[in-house]
Amino acid sequence: MILAALMFGMNDPKSASIFQSIALMYKEEKPFDIMECVGYLSGQIVPGEVNRLDKLQEKQLIQEQNSNPNVSKTYERIGDLYKNQKQFGLALECCRRIVTGGLSNAPSNREQLPSIYYEIANIYQAQGIIQLALEHLNLAINSAIHTERPDLEFISAMMIQRGDIFADKKQFNEALLPYHYTLECQLKHLPPIHPIIATTHVKTASMHFQQGKYEEALHANLQAIEIANSSLPSVHEEILRDSDNIIWKR
Repeated sequence: MILAALMFGMNDPKSASIFQSIALMYKEEKPFDIMECVGYLSGQIVPGEVNRLDKLQEKQLIQEQNSNPNVSKTYERIGDLYKNQKQFGLALECCRRIVTGGLSNAPSNREQLPSIYYEIANIYQAQGIIQLALEHLNLAINSAIHTERPDLEFISAMMIQRGDIFADKKQFNEALLPYHYTLECQLKHLPPIHPIIATTHVKTASMHFQQGKYEEALHANLQAIEIANSSLPSVHEEILRDSDNIIWKR
């Protein structure tokens, strides 16, 4: 069904959408066999058509398909299926097809690039390939910042993930940089007592504590608990956790 969506998507978006929906129904019922798409992903269209087209015609057809947002979305769905089956290599192939196959050149697809780079980063992180995960996370952040309408919530989430990766590697200075950037963005664009700001304060406090900077850690935790007290019920588990952190650090 997804292969049919790819074939119909160029000329009939409505048909492509129907085929995609049918594919999703199959996905819910049983693991969906999408190996039929591998030939397409490797650059072929349909064997019978390839035999009738010369190389120039084939290249032009691929370029036309690559400019269609329906094709890009279908590759995303194929990649999701592969990722859910833990076939990470094939999932990456779908993402790369969007980024390097010309799909990113279409104006309607440029806004999609941050999420594609982010997906690639997550796939690498799931495999434990941390350096490549960081590289693609940086690409996702940079491309998101330069979109026409930057999604600050998405950018902040990616920054936090970047900091978490460095924290797991015990590179605490490197972790603090994205945490501080996120905190600056949140303080500019969110209400000052927003709970997510408290969460970011707790993360920075943890990094300061790991470095032995106990006063800075205490200060960050006090800011977190002040926000939590103002925005959450008095018995909320987040407040109890932050209070425990302050007592422990002192």
